[in-house]
Order: sequence, then structure tokens, then C-alpha cells
Amino acid sequence: MGTEIRVLVGGRRDSRLAEPDAVLAAVEDELVEFDLRLSRFRPASELSRFNEDPRDEVPASALLRGAVRAGVWAAQRTGGLVDPTLLAPLVRAGYAASWSGTRSVALAEALGELISFEGQNRRVADPAVEDAGLASVTHTGPA
Repeated sequence: MGTEIRVLVGGRRDSRLAEPDAVLAAVEDELVEFDLRLSRFRPASELSRFNEDPRDEVPASALLRGAVRAGVWAAQRTGGLVDPTLLAPLVRAGYAASWSGTRSVALAEALGELISFEGQNRRVADPAVEDAGLASVTHTGPA
């Protein structure tokens, strides 16, 4: 998914619960399945097929519908800083393939860059984002 994910699992406190290693394996399986089904860089993924479908109404799984709801929520919550509807402008801007293996950059650097989509220039103006130098974006797998 083009990101680094850390899952912390504590020790087992109840013998009826799964062993921590089994929990981690199940979480990893779920994340791999999510990536296989929703990566826009996998032509056979549900998301890729959805994006290519010319119909006005397209059947979608609960997973895809949930991801779309989360994307719309993020767009509303961030005032458009996160926007799941920008596929065409992203591709035109050069983000047509995975950035796997590229260098990591500080979040403030990544968000502070001038972004231009369809003639609209936007700059991050939120001081909380500008001061987020401790956060980083790391690409460790297909984005």
C-alpha cells in the first residue's frame, strides 16, 4: 500500500484468546488482502476494475464501499487536502505507477510542496501540518 504499518500486539492474557503470533499473521493476511483488492496499481484489483468501468452505477463490495466512505470522510475532514476523487489529475501529474523504492520524505516536506491540479495551486496553510516534522511518509511496498 505504499506505506509502513506497525502493528503492536501485547501478550496473551487469556488462554481463550489467540497467540500473539497468530494475531499478527491474521492482521498481515488482512492487510495483504486489502492491498490485493484495492490497489490502483494492480490491474486486476476491484478498485482498478471499478475505476475502468464506464457505467454510472457499478456493483461494489462492502470493502470498496467502506474505503470510499473513508475517503469521502477524509476529504471532508481535511477540507480537501485528502481527496479520493483526484485519480485523473494524479496520473497527469506523473503518479501513474507505484513509488515503491523511492526515498522517504518528512510529512511536512511532502505536504508543504506546492501542488497544482487543473490550474489550481494549493499550499498547506495549517501550522499543525507545517510543524509535523516528526512524522514521515515511508514507501515500502506498492503504493
